[in-house]
Amino acid sequence: MLYNCSAHVEVEDGNKVAKGNVTECGILNFLMSCNVDVEATLKKKEKDDIVEFTIPFSSSRKRATSAIRNPRLNGEISVFCKGAPEMVIELCDSIIDKDGNEDELTDEMKQDILKNVVKTFAGKSYRTILVAHTNYSNTEWTNIKREANDFSTEEDRETVESGLTLIGIFALQDPLRPGIRDSVELCGKAGVTVRMVTGDNIDTAIAISKEAGIIPESLDGDRCGYTCMTGPKFRVAIGGLVEREVDGKMKDFVVNQEVFDTITAELRVLARSSPEDKYLLVTGLRE
Repeated sequence: MLYNCSAHVEVEDGNKVAKGNVTECGILNFLMSCNVDVEATLKKKEKDDIVEFTIPFSSSRKRATSAIRNPRLNGEISVFCKGAPEMVIELCDSIIDKDGNEDELTDEMKQDILKNVVKTFAGKSYRTILVAHTNYSNTEWTNIKREANDFSTEEDRETVESGLTLIGIFALQDPLRPGIRDSVELCGKAGVTVRMVTGDNIDTAIAISKEAGIIPESLDGDRCGYTCMTGPKFRVAIGGLVEREVDGKMKDFVVNQEVFDTITAELRVLARSSPEDKYLLVTGLRE
């Protein structure tokens, strides 16, 4: 975890405090509670300059990866990857079992993990992070690097994200701040409908929305209609976008305006009447 981490540790009032990305800080705090010398390891990683390259987390990739010249393996290369379970698990072909042995990770096991582990945690408003790794000998690494254009682009570097071994899954919860539910209720009484836009797993998002009072507890996550949607589901529902020429300029318009209007009505967004305003609204939602 520490070799594939951008967070760090600072000392405040004599206490060690994790700083940086909140998800990584949660993991660092967990490791420190397990008496891992997080600060020393992070300093050693920086001092020894063992990082070959990193691929930072992005909303499109939903994972972060670091290639490390591993001091525990006599300088051979370890690739560490962590991120959204549904993304990273597809890059894995083995798993560490409860006894510490490496076993084959079948497609059936992957679906079982996503359904019975990840979905269960997400339904309780936990954010899940899957952690995986693989190792390369120096000879293997040299050959891969040569074939992958010396890792000059992110796409080239992504070639090492394969044949990973699933180590485990972290479940982290970011509790609602005090007063959030009361604020949502107050907005409702004032005629303001609150909606949440997030990059979280859809099940996590639904669970948090229920906690905050944004959607009713009785709403079944599997039958939310247009109330709870992922970006891909929204794009499919409206048929995507098409370009049309208006007054000599090319502009984007939704393919299925009727469905789009239905969605905006269900979300209780005030629909605007002019085509230009609808274009702006669609662009905003797309981006």
